Amino acid sequence: MQIDQAIFTSSQRGRIQGYQLVAKSTGIDAGLSQKLSRWCPSQLPEGDPDQVIWSAFPLGETHFGLARSFCAGPEYSRRGEKRIMTRIAVLREEHFEAFEQDYSKLIHTLAGLGYLRLPLEFSSKLPVLQLPPTPFFALPSRAPGKERASSDIIASLQQGHRCAWIGDDSPLARIAEWTPALSQDCRRRLSFSTGLALSQHRPFQIHFLPQLDASTTSALQRRSIELWNHN
Repeated sequence: MQIDQAIFTSSQRGRIQGYQLVAKSTGIDAGLSQKLSRWCPSQLPEGDPDQVIWSAFPLGETHFGLARSFCAGPEYSRRGEKRIMTRIAVLREEHFEAFEQDYSKLIHTLAGLGYLRLPLEFSSKLPVLQLPPTPFFALPSRAPGKERASSDIIASLQQGHRCAWIGDDSPLARIAEWTPALSQDCRRRLSFSTGLALSQHRPFQIHFLPQLDASTTSALQRRSIELWNHN
C-alpha cells in the first residue's frame, strides 16, 4: 500500500519565513496541507534534546495523520533556537482499516521500516511510502494493578471526553492496550500526543504528560480535560 507523507519545519522560502509545510508527496492537496499544519508544533517541551514525540489525529472523514516530532538542529535564523521537524504519514481510510484502526500498530510498523526519521536531505516533492498489508506488531504487557484506571479512561474516551494521562513512560503501550476496547467511531475520531504542550490549535483527545505543574493543571481544568494519574 502506498501512503503520502509530508514534512513541517522552520524554513525561509522567498518571502515566506517560519514554520510551514516544506515538503509533501503528490497526494496531499492544499486542503490537506492546511489541516496538517494545524496539528504540527513549532516547539517541544524543554528537556531531552533527543526526545521524540508521536501524535495522531483525524484529517476530516477520509484521512488520518500520524506524526513524529523531534529536534532537527539549529533554526535557519541563527538565533540559537532549535529547529523542530515533524514528519507526517497521511493515511487514507483503507490504510487505517487495514491496520484495524489502531495507531499503535501503524507506529510500530512505520518505525520498524525506518520511516519518519530525520532526513539527511530532502526536496519539496517527497516520494510516497510503501506500507505492508499487515502490521509489524507485538502486544505490550499490561502494567500490573492498572486495570481499573484503564477501564475508567476507556469509558471517558468512548463518551468523547478529553483526557490527560500523567506519569506514564510508555504512552504507546497504553494506546495499544486501550484501542481494542474502543468502538470504531471512537477510534476514527481519536487523537493523541505523547508529550506536546497544550495548544488551542491542537485539541488532542488524549494528552500524555510526564508530570504536572500548577500552570499545566490550571490549563487542563480551563479546557475541561480530565486528569488521570498513572502512578
